Amino acid sequence: MLFFPRSNKLFQWVAPIKALYRYTLTLLMCSLLFGAWWFCMYTPLGVISVLYKQENQTMRQQCDHDTQECHLFSSLEDKVKELHYALDVYAVQVSSDPKEVHIHDVMNAISASGLTLSAYNVEREVDKKLYTKSIMRLSLVGRYQQLLNFFEQMHTQKMLISCKNISLHASEPEKYTITCELASFSWVK
Repeated sequence: MLFFPRSNKLFQWVAPIKALYRYTLTLLMCSLLFGAWWFCMYTPLGVISVLYKQENQTMRQQCDHDTQECHLFSSLEDKVKELHYALDVYAVQVSSDPKEVHIHDVMNAISASGLTLSAYNVEREVDKKLYTKSIMRLSLVGRYQQLLNFFEQMHTQKMLISCKNISLHASEPEKYTITCELASFSWVK
């Protein structure tokens, strides 16, 4: 009652009440404010905090799982690089023989155009009277522009290469898979 001026209506309404009732009423109002703060502010914030911690833990576990998968993919990528190296070594060995498909030139064209080699198969050579024909089947994955660059590079090769049985289909958005049959020709001496 000390904080209210005597001319205030609240003071005039509360002043006739006994001091015990005024203190009880003040304690009740403070208890209501404390209860409202406890149930409307503190408890929900505690629940939000617990939910945040659980979500944070879940996200950390997902991040750890993704990191492990990333390490697996990086090791898989290393193995793919080793296989590409082994293919290049094999291509150099094969390309020293003029009767075989010039795999090394084809692999260089694939890597220069940025394509991914998904499958290949070297078939036996066919001997004719004037020339020898070696066949190689390829399956390549890449963007359309990369496929065009590959065929442009095959067009500029020093040796005679024909490409037939070409099939092109979309494998992913903006990615295409092409399968084709390359045949190289070398003249019989």
